[in-house]
Amino acid sequence: MKKTIALMLALLMIGVLVMGCQPARRPVPYTNEEGMARRRVDVNDLNIRAERITSEIDKFSEINKSYVVVTDGTALVGVTTNEKNKRTVSRGLREDIERKIQSTDNQIDRVYVTADAGLVERIRRVSQNISKGYSLTGMADEIQDLLNDMKESM
Repeated sequence: MKKTIALMLALLMIGVLVMGCQPARRPVPYTNEEGMARRRVDVNDLNIRAERITSEIDKFSEINKSYVVVTDGTALVGVTTNEKNKRTVSRGLREDIERKIQSTDNQIDRVYVTADAGLVERIRRVSQNISKGYSLTGMADEIQDLLNDMKESM
């Protein structure tokens, strides 16, 4: 009887040890709509990249002021042009801006440009909030809405 109890305890202890030595289960990484895994993003890095792009775009003679939000490989660009009340950016200027952005930051593969006053204002606000150190997570919905609205307006 004592041997049976000792054998059962030994098997129980081995079972507990085996279960306890399994690798930890990690949560599945969150993926965005394109199925790409999201990674931790350094907001300061994104801010520096956006400022560098902004300074390059502001050099265009047709542009009064630009605002840029960078997320992963995407740049959302709002511009005010020299022409008052202009809501669109010419194809040539848009292509020039895209080339300049991609030569300035080789991590950018998608560029969305708008001159629509409402969208430009929203990009300006998000850009300022990122500069102030607000969390990208807290602004994710606004950035996604901006991206969707910019896609619709193109």
